[in-house]
Amino acid sequence: MSTPPSEEEDLSSLPAWAMRAMQGASSKPHVPERNERLDDSPAWPLLLDAAVVSSFLPSQLAQGLSIRIGRPDAEETVLQLSEPSITATGTEWELRRDARTEVLQLASGSTELTAAVARTATRFADPVSEALRLTLSGQTLVDESMALPRLEALRVAASVLSGVEAVTPPMPLNQLDGLIRKRRMIEQFERVCGKDYERDVVGRDDELERLRAFVGAVSAKSLIDTVTRTFGHLKRVLTGRKPLVLWGTGGVGKTTLLSRFMLEHMNAGDRKYPVAYLDFDRPSISPKDHFGMFAEICQQVSAQFEALEAGLSELRDRALALQSESVAQGPDSGRLLQELVDAFHQQVDTLLDSLESTFEWQRPVLLVLDTFEIVQYDANQVVHIERFLRPFVTADWPRLRLVISGRRRLDGFAGEVDQEELKGIDVHGAATLLGRLAERASKPMSPKVAIELAEMLATRRKGLTLEKLRVHPLRIRMAAGLLTPDCPESGNEIARSIMAELASGETGDAATCMINGILIRRILNHVRDDRVRALADPGLVVRRITPEVIVRVMGPGTPAPNPAIPDFDPSAIDERQAQDIFDAFSREVSLVERDLTALRHRQDVRNEMLPLIRLRDRPQFDLLHRLAFDYFSEKAAEGDPAAGAEAVYHGLWRGESFEALDRLWTVGRVTDARIDPEEFPAGSDAELFLKVRNREGLLPEEVQRLPRGMAVAWATGFCNQFLLSDQPMLAVETIRAALGPDFEHGAKAPALVGVAARLLFRAGRWKDCRALISRALLELPTSRGAGRNARADLVRLAIHIAAKSGDSAAEISEATDYLQNWDAVVCTEATSFLLIGRLQKNVCMTLKELREMQGGDIAQVSDRRWNASRHILRWAILSSPRAERELVAKWVQLSRFLPRVRSHGLRDPQLTTVLKDVLGTRPPDDLDERDRLWRKRSRLLTTAVRESGEFIPCIRYLMVFDHSDWNLLFEHALATALSGGEPGLREYLERLEFLPSRSAGAGEIIFETVRAGRFLELAKALARWKSERRAQFLLPEAKGEEAYPQTISDIAVVLLRWHETLKELALQRGWHA
Repeated sequence: MSTPPSEEEDLSSLPAWAMRAMQGASSKPHVPERNERLDDSPAWPLLLDAAVVSSFLPSQLAQGLSIRIGRPDAEETVLQLSEPSITATGTEWELRRDARTEVLQLASGSTELTAAVARTATRFADPVSEALRLTLSGQTLVDESMALPRLEALRVAASVLSGVEAVTPPMPLNQLDGLIRKRRMIEQFERVCGKDYERDVVGRDDELERLRAFVGAVSAKSLIDTVTRTFGHLKRVLTGRKPLVLWGTGGVGKTTLLSRFMLEHMNAGDRKYPVAYLDFDRPSISPKDHFGMFAEICQQVSAQFEALEAGLSELRDRALALQSESVAQGPDSGRLLQELVDAFHQQVDTLLDSLESTFEWQRPVLLVLDTFEIVQYDANQVVHIERFLRPFVTADWPRLRLVISGRRRLDGFAGEVDQEELKGIDVHGAATLLGRLAERASKPMSPKVAIELAEMLATRRKGLTLEKLRVHPLRIRMAAGLLTPDCPESGNEIARSIMAELASGETGDAATCMINGILIRRILNHVRDDRVRALADPGLVVRRITPEVIVRVMGPGTPAPNPAIPDFDPSAIDERQAQDIFDAFSREVSLVERDLTALRHRQDVRNEMLPLIRLRDRPQFDLLHRLAFDYFSEKAAEGDPAAGAEAVYHGLWRGESFEALDRLWTVGRVTDARIDPEEFPAGSDAELFLKVRNREGLLPEEVQRLPRGMAVAWATGFCNQFLLSDQPMLAVETIRAALGPDFEHGAKAPALVGVAARLLFRAGRWKDCRALISRALLELPTSRGAGRNARADLVRLAIHIAAKSGDSAAEISEATDYLQNWDAVVCTEATSFLLIGRLQKNVCMTLKELREMQGGDIAQVSDRRWNASRHILRWAILSSPRAERELVAKWVQLSRFLPRVRSHGLRDPQLTTVLKDVLGTRPPDDLDERDRLWRKRSRLLTTAVRESGEFIPCIRYLMVFDHSDWNLLFEHALATALSGGEPGLREYLERLEFLPSRSAGAGEIIFETVRAGRFLELAKALARWKSERRAQFLLPEAKGEEAYPQTISDIAVVLLRWHETLKELALQRGWHA
């Protein structure tokens, strides 16, 4: 509630006593020594008033009451017990919490308190003050229908009064918090479709029934719907329940339909079930932030079920603690998320099982992803969402219902999907809506006429019956906009005149353009000012309107003078006339909206009118774009911050070159052009330019269409997204399109070369990776800056793959230049790999030097960093001949899971013995149960390791089987092999029972294999696989890198060899040399 006043605020006009109080507000408030109780103070009436309100000005307190010592002294006493509070009306005061508590404790149950509550009711009407008085009076009744501002005010009041023993809050604070969260969810939907959503949303009966049938919780509205649902349910039992994709053009009503649907299901009291809604238009929802999205789901579901509040709040806190980028992208992120989802699954199932009656269908769990077109701008983002949902989808959870909504069609999402294209509302719904809008405009329309008009407004296609006709909501709004109160005709007469114009019998796209054009032209006919009407068509081509734009662009671009408007020549408008016309434009809210000091033509009107203007008079259309482009380019060069975006917009329509548009964007300092790519033809240069500037993902063939400089700049800005790609070879090809087929322009963007090398590593193309590193180290500059940073990253990667491939670290001589400057964790990783390489083959640095270097690096790493780099901690422990107790204890403390491996599947009796010693019992076959036993024992193990070094050999041996850092590498390499590079591989894996299903992708195969503890078994199977295809190379010199793998089979062999190397290290063999 309180915020101290800013230093810049002018306090000179305040009284002297207020100045003294304000000057001391920034430090700890001075509490005057007093021997008397507050209720004996002459300021007591003022203190009572201050205690029952949120904030105040001293002059507002105890008005009309006589004060014994004089009012100024009493007000100063109150201020000494108060602190400043910044409100919407300026700086006020509020009692400190300790003073408020003392006053209310002293006044509890007294008539004085009752009187203070009564006399402040009219002067202090803000929500928090009202909530304070209601809570003090015990008159608060809280229910789910209460408005959100009142609930939030009650929450503040309950918190402020929490120290007053005599006051009982309306409900426990955690319940009130849950109710507020639920009310916030409901209100975001009510803002879209209204509180009376069953009445307000019309024309969507068919779509709603299909959505209801998909979820299966709300009862069907008819016998036919019940029968249809039953057959649909039986079909889904046999074939599985696919995600439902709801898609359609902007403005067709997707969000309205979804909001109506969500409210209906959230209010289904008889069969209440969990609902979660992720809107990707919200900045807080990011596709790559898996733990953040999971936390949001927990928060929403816990708000709907009080019984889940404690458990899901704990899961949410755990997820948020894992939200850092290093953990979220680390090798353990999948298992950490899986653990959270399993716990969520279990808690929700337990609750719903207890709520379901004997003969009731299972209650569903509904997850809705809205505004999904934002995710679809980059295919990598879609893959991130698939990866996030994989633990939900693959958990064999029949309750789950997934609905995806967006502008773009989505043909597949984690497998097959069911499509539902939203085209408009049905004719009867459109007629109902027309009737309501006509009534609101005082132009009532008969139901018969409304039906006829709605049918005429429908999008006509050959063969469509009346029941299948659909009306776009925008057309209804445009038609209703013609029902103006100042029009002398009745609603029926206006409707009939519209129908007379629409009765052309056209169908298809021609009818669409004609209907939209007629409606907008009639809207223009209602424009009061003839000059505005003349300039608007074709002037709608221009987005931004100012008086100067009217003179320089819209006037010269409008056809010759209209005889119906005497004395008005558009090509000869002077400044005075332009200002007058601009003012007239600003009054036409159906055409324009305010944009700071300028106006903008409404985009929905432009979208419908531009195709008609272009078809009707292409030369006029082109003329306006030329005039606008020349004008706004000139203004952008002069430094007008708004002109650059407009120059780019009109340049796109004129077909200006990429270079010219890019210069305009840079010179005009454009940050947000607000240009809709869908306004331009799909695949056009204009669409491509906007994708580049909006930082959207591009395909290699699109990058090849760009000038080299623009391609390199885009790819450099896209580095982070490349690294998040689940299709690393596609990302590499995209980078090659920017840098050249042999990466020959890599010196222009050293960071991109480093990204390409890391992607080749992740794709399992290590020969290419090593060849690219060698080439880059010859070509990239060694001086400071991006070149040196890229070299350092490449050297680090070279050390990594050399150790895992069993090759000597060829770049060790250059590594010494970077070890002194690298981050401590990176140094630990590098020195650990160099030490492991020493066991495999002699390198150009003595073992003693490396050990000393590693020890110094490890000492610099904090516990927080180890938490995000547990795999590096494991390498450091295994590469040291004498594992430090503290390091091993940290690894145990940070590890929530055991390495997931079936000991009987590997026939490793030593592993079984080690597990028995660590777990304190015979290891169960259930791997999840092993993890639970491990977590129970982890504190004991940590203590034993620290104090005596006990269990260290066992724990080192367990570390050997943790290959989580290989999971993603195997997934990418396997995906490349299954996509056509390795014929027969899928059938081979199916015979060995590694395929969860016939259509399973690489991600699902690796996910299920790791979950079952069969990862090393899969590696052995892939190592035995003999490919019929020769390895493919990007760089010719890659063929000479014999030690490095290039195929999935080679990768598997390298992993198994690496496993044996780590086993030797764990057993402390090989160091005697």
